[in-house]
Amino acid sequence: MEEDYKPAVQRQRWVNPKIHEVIKKEVIKLLDAGMIYLISDSPWVSPIHCVPKKGGITIVENENNELIPTRLVTGWRVCIDYRKLNDATRKDHFPFPFMDQMLERLTGNELYCFLDGFFGYFQILINLADQEKTTFTCPYGTFAYRRMPFGLCNAPGIFQRLEVDHAKVDVIAKLPPQTTVKGQRKMKHFQPIHYASKTMTEAQTHYTTTEKEMLVVVYAFKFFRPYIVLSKSIVYTDHSAFKYLLSKQDAKPRLIRWVLLLQEFDIIIHDKKGMENLAADPLSILENPHKDVLENKDINANFPLKTLGKFSSGSTLWFSDFLNFYARNFIVKGMSSQQKKKFFKDVKHYFWDDPYLFRICADQIL
Repeated sequence: MEEDYKPAVQRQRWVNPKIHEVIKKEVIKLLDAGMIYLISDSPWVSPIHCVPKKGGITIVENENNELIPTRLVTGWRVCIDYRKLNDATRKDHFPFPFMDQMLERLTGNELYCFLDGFFGYFQILINLADQEKTTFTCPYGTFAYRRMPFGLCNAPGIFQRLEVDHAKVDVIAKLPPQTTVKGQRKMKHFQPIHYASKTMTEAQTHYTTTEKEMLVVVYAFKFFRPYIVLSKSIVYTDHSAFKYLLSKQDAKPRLIRWVLLLQEFDIIIHDKKGMENLAADPLSILENPHKDVLENKDINANFPLKTLGKFSSGSTLWFSDFLNFYARNFIVKGMSSQQKKKFFKDVKHYFWDDPYLFRICADQIL
């Protein structure tokens, strides 16, 4: 317990009378099993709370004759509200294993056995001096647990430390270890054992092709870092220029930052043609059906007859400078020497015959 904790005695909560029978059956069952006992002078008292055990989903008809989905209540679970006790308890920071790592240990085996810890929380004996801390109150009295119930903050860590009797697993423990391989292969071809993907941000979509290819590798090494940080890794890519980026000195700051991140790993780059990378390449070149979709609008065909043949443009015609040069011997002022040079180079390909301006083509045809 924490040094400055204060015992808490909480009063009994109001319970629906229809659930009293559920509480009574649970108390009688625990009393008959010897897991709880009556107590009247505990400095710690916690209330009970009943929650429904939800099963599957069924379709029912409401008052408006509408079919709506609802969950089936298969029963009620009697729980103890140990929040005050858990706040005063010194936490046991047990290093729980990751589920992914637990499943990886099963790879390569032919037989699997699943064991369910039925009533696992009611198996571990509680220290006699601490049993009174688990006291709970209900309409049928005040009881304390002899065995560890669920709801205590340190219960998972204590249960995780339990070990199987060595005499029961001695034969299995002495079996010769299985031989291992460095990779999973079948007919000399690698088989996928894990997939990872992500959506690029708005800024990442504007990266160059090389930056996008390197972004994929950086993301993969970050995602799978716990597996490959101390192992040799082979990267198969259809972007042949990627192998030279790791040794390039004058790359962009972003690429240099990624290269420094990859220095932590032992990487080998192998080229793999896109036509051979059938699993990943179609995903990278898949057309987005929602890109550049134009909104369909109705065409307004009601034009006034007076303005049907009229049009106006505020911009100057592209050949007006050539027309002014031949008709009026006028050159636009303010042109630079380079613009004048280009102007005289282009104007010689035109011929003025009032009131028409002709262009002389390469075959000398007007």
